[in-house]
Amino acid sequence: MVRSRNQYWLGGIVLGLLVAGVWWGMAHNRAKPAPLDPSTPQSKEGSLRARMDQKIQRVEHNLQKSKTPALYTALAEACMRKARVFHDGASYLRAERACQKALELDTNNYAAIRLIPWVQNGQHRFDEAVPAARRACAMEPKDPWNLGNLGDALLEIGEYESAAEVIQQMVDLRPDFASYSRASYVRELFGDPAGAIEIMGMAVRAANSRDPEQNAWSRVQLGNLYFNSGRYREARLQFQGAAEILPEYASAYVGLAKVQTAEQQFGEAVSSYRKSLAIVPTFDAVVGLGDLLIYQGKESEARKVFALLPEIEQHDRSHNIQPESFLSLFQADHDLNLPEALKTLERRAAHRKDIRTMDALAWAYYKSGRYQEALAASRKAMRLGTRDASFYYHFGMIQRQLGNLAQANAALQTALRINPAFHPIHVERARNELRELAVLSSKSNEKTPRES
Repeated sequence: MVRSRNQYWLGGIVLGLLVAGVWWGMAHNRAKPAPLDPSTPQSKEGSLRARMDQKIQRVEHNLQKSKTPALYTALAEACMRKARVFHDGASYLRAERACQKALELDTNNYAAIRLIPWVQNGQHRFDEAVPAARRACAMEPKDPWNLGNLGDALLEIGEYESAAEVIQQMVDLRPDFASYSRASYVRELFGDPAGAIEIMGMAVRAANSRDPEQNAWSRVQLGNLYFNSGRYREARLQFQGAAEILPEYASAYVGLAKVQTAEQQFGEAVSSYRKSLAIVPTFDAVVGLGDLLIYQGKESEARKVFALLPEIEQHDRSHNIQPESFLSLFQADHDLNLPEALKTLERRAAHRKDIRTMDALAWAYYKSGRYQEALAASRKAMRLGTRDASFYYHFGMIQRQLGNLAQANAALQTALRINPAFHPIHVERARNELRELAVLSSKSNEKTPRES
């Protein structure tokens, strides 16, 4: 079904990842990585958005007096911090333009050169971010920031071997919040959720106590790891902690809503999703809320929520943020514009081999009745051994249509074992399929004569 992790040479790197850095981190962090007490200092002087806007305005005011590369890169960094927290496409675009202005004044300005791949990664322009980050690395090969941006871009385009090497170099240079969080993601991708949780716990503890965004982001990542492993109580603690640290952090409420949905607290989940949307409309919140409403039989309400998706997509495009697989996967999931969704994913897969794109492509093929192509794409999505319940669910449903009943049963069982409540609608379908497979298996056994 899926080749084991040790059949890939990269598996050796991943298993050994942080050998040079984790011992250092563990020597300074003896406590278990989670659950963690959400006691990081909170922002109490006005909203974070207002304070970020004020910082941007101060830099812009200074630029009116003196247009220097240093001020333009300061503006770019301030805009990027706002963009990251509030999913603000306009701030990404302002950051990009500020970097360009700095380079117009000084073509070799290192501060701008090192920021550009960060901006491009935020805009999902990963193909451009790779050479940009390599340029920054060539200028300053010992700057962990450059290695982080390069590793991020390589991971997103599916160059996992190269990405792991780069992130290992980053860890060797500086075992800290930034390198721990990336190493955690590599562990997750290669089917080691326990290792991912351990290292992300170290990232949480290494976060700057004066940076609420860094603290909230790391706790959300840790919460997602717990949720994806079916550990809902621990996930809830992390999401609640993130919301307490940064009440304006939309992703914290999305995570909390997922836990509440898993624990069948549907009213609370709807409230959390709506709270997230009130801060900023994101794909995760829209689809999560809409799917939950459908599960509750509230299709008309769900359609109103889903109507936000084209607006989000248009907003992103207008600010040079490239579309990912999310919308196409949603369309496949809901049997909407299937030919368009499939063409979009085929175009993306022609130059990107990351497992998320491959999984979305597999599901679009499945929904289009092209099951052999779906199976081939699904195998590519699962090639790293990633313990993602939705991957196994898709793989199982594809095998079911191909008549491979044993493989379908094993994959669907694995999906529910990884995360018994990974999605309200898909979990119900998986359980229904397993019941049908059990009946078919029973009938098959009845027809088979017993040996004497």
